[in-house]
Amino acid sequence: MTDLIPDYELPDELPERFKGHKVMAAHYSYGRDGGGGIYRWHGEDGRAWPIQEQYDTRKPKPAKGNKPAFEPNKTGLVIIDRSQPSGFYGEVVPGYRELRDTWKLWREDKKVAQAAQVEGSTPC
Repeated sequence: MTDLIPDYELPDELPERFKGHKVMAAHYSYGRDGGGGIYRWHGEDGRAWPIQEQYDTRKPKPAKGNKPAFEPNKTGLVIIDRSQPSGFYGEVVPGYRELRDTWKLWREDKKVAQAAQVEGSTPC
């Protein structure tokens, strides 16, 4: 099992260049239709960051009859946040530069939520 970085150790901003590696978490083969994959990012120390990189090579398919149109998963990067209903924070972004912008917003939102939680708690 991979050692996950606890939330309180995560920086407010991602570095200009991420140092570490990606580990494939899942791969899907759809035969002639294409495939997809999910990678988790790990730092130099081997611990997993809450960053997922994903790709899907399937082509969109138009709606047929009463069947809805098929849209493959977006390719790019996303922040994993289990406190969100979707399990992710924000949208899938195309590159690391956009991820750094989303990361700043995510860390700010986390601080606001933690402060609200502390204000809302009552001492025993």
